Amino acid sequence: MGAESWGWVALNGVVIVTIGSLTYREALARTDRMELAILWYTTPVFALMWLWLVGGESLTVAVGVGALLIVSANALLHMRADTTPAFVGVFLSVGVTGVIVTLTAPLSLKGFVSEASLLDLVALPLGFIGIFGGFLLQRISMLHADARHSGMCLIDHLAANQTRVLAPEVLALIKHRRDLPVELQHHVRQLRLAQIPVIRSGELLVMWTLGMFSVVCITLFRAESVIGDALAVMTSASLVYIVLHLSFDARVRPEQVIDTMLRKEYGTELRMQNIWSLVVIGAVSVAILVLSHLGHVATGPTAPLP
Repeated sequence: MGAESWGWVALNGVVIVTIGSLTYREALARTDRMELAILWYTTPVFALMWLWLVGGESLTVAVGVGALLIVSANALLHMRADTTPAFVGVFLSVGVTGVIVTLTAPLSLKGFVSEASLLDLVALPLGFIGIFGGFLLQRISMLHADARHSGMCLIDHLAANQTRVLAPEVLALIKHRRDLPVELQHHVRQLRLAQIPVIRSGELLVMWTLGMFSVVCITLFRAESVIGDALAVMTSASLVYIVLHLSFDARVRPEQVIDTMLRKEYGTELRMQNIWSLVVIGAVSVAILVLSHLGHVATGPTAPLP
């Protein structure tokens, strides 16, 4: 890119960021939730109008991907979606991989490995991740299941004498466990022991190394078609979720367990937030693949990669 192109990018970047900043400030000044949502979601529309005015209509796919990511991020913020590292990592993975597959062409393996295919590169790492990761995920599932069971027992103990249980009351039981019956002391000990990670550092290192290698290979050396793009987006998001889940959810935080159990006990808001968050990510993935297909149709058929 020459100086003129970089100047064009910088100018449009400044204008779009300024529009977003002004819209955000106006949204904060509003008290009506519907007005805030309308102003927040229409930010990409204003950006698209600016690009159209300056002659950026030829960047349809690029602009579409950018607007899609902005709208989806705004939607997740608006609905207060799951903020765990694994969920955030999946959304970022879908966004970054989507930008790569829609705006860049895949690389050829000839310049790196002359007599190997993409399947040869990723078959062994993905197989090992599937087997080894399955055992590690089972550990985490059992850990969280036991923690939820123990937390529910403590909640039931308090609910026997009052209509609604609050999280600080349950946490107070954990701190003063010696005054509890023997059975409840056992559940408190389980919650305390669950704060120790069940995944070792060496196991995480293996999973991170194999996962990063697989993601890079599948994304950069993908087949030049919408099928190759779909494989890159879905596989990258899945591997990112696995390694982040193993990294950040290998231990239990009692306050989070109690808060989650109480929210599920007294309302369906948490469940609906998680469902809509998954719907947003699924819609973003499908939209990215549609834009990718349009890009392949616009460029015409190409020779398959070796």
